[in-house]
Amino acid sequence: MSDNQRNLERYLQKICDIQNNQQENLNNADLKQLAFEIGMTDQDWQHIQHTFDAHLTRGIGYYKYKNWDDAVEELEQAAAINPFHEQTLFTLASSFACRYHEHERSVDKSMAKYYAKQCLEIYPANEQALQLISALRKEDVQRRLTERESLRTLLVAASLGAIVFAGLAYLSWTTSNTLSNRTSPNTAKEIRVVKHDNGLRTVGEVMPGIVMDESEVPVRFLNDEDATGLSFEVRSSEFRDFGDEYSYSLKGVVRVTDVDTEINNLKMRVELVDDENKVRVSKVIDLIDDQYGQPIMGGDAQELHFRKFIQTPSMPDFKEVRVSVQQITSKKKE
Repeated sequence: MSDNQRNLERYLQKICDIQNNQQENLNNADLKQLAFEIGMTDQDWQHIQHTFDAHLTRGIGYYKYKNWDDAVEELEQAAAINPFHEQTLFTLASSFACRYHEHERSVDKSMAKYYAKQCLEIYPANEQALQLISALRKEDVQRRLTERESLRTLLVAASLGAIVFAGLAYLSWTTSNTLSNRTSPNTAKEIRVVKHDNGLRTVGEVMPGIVMDESEVPVRFLNDEDATGLSFEVRSSEFRDFGDEYSYSLKGVVRVTDVDTEINNLKMRVELVDDENKVRVSKVIDLIDDQYGQPIMGGDAQELHFRKFIQTPSMPDFKEVRVSVQQITSKKKE
């Protein structure tokens, strides 16, 4: 790997650490100072700025021509370099929202809310982000009202159907009794209705197990008791070997699948486990600060970012990456 790529990896890890530790928002001057603190030169910083500008420009261009997939990909790269940039955050939120309206994938709606909230946390007066979140919330309310009305209609139809069925059953019973008087009792057939459990899970819930990533090191979400009502979706997982050091980055989405739950404190643990089942790297990531963070509501999602740069003579052979719930505080919505 080139020195530019190596410097970018180190810079991204530092940014990721700042986000995970719930530290204050940084402006461009702060980010530049941070780059110098980890040993980068002014030329290195200019390269990072050029990389950011390129991702942002391409992302805005794709957004202009309604290419939501590529817009999301480019803008996420820009947000990784500068997660405090107002235009990047809102355009990324809007791209997810547009992709949601095109494909109706709930994860896109959750990510649109997430990035719009991130934008508002840094820029509370951003009118477009306020409008976007309000529109998505209203859409949720309208959808619930529509589903409730559909359920009411279904129940009415079911009641009418039950009445008709009862009438048909009575007619069938009287007819069968009449026929039974003309046949032998031994010719009667017993009809049994057996109800089978199909084992279906809640929509959006992830079954426990292994999801293969691009580097063929499996990422496993420990779906234990603490993780009840949560799911984890891997969005990207990548190891990079630099010879005398290596890096690992993970990006995923933690979703609250229980719509009646509100989570006020959530800490996740990420572990890199080698072939001998030894944990080589372990880090706890604070997704929601219990004093200052915004709670995750049922149906919403929170992004998880993990990035680590490790100096070692050679990169170990890894068995899996484990993601688990370290600590959670939740309550039922009133």
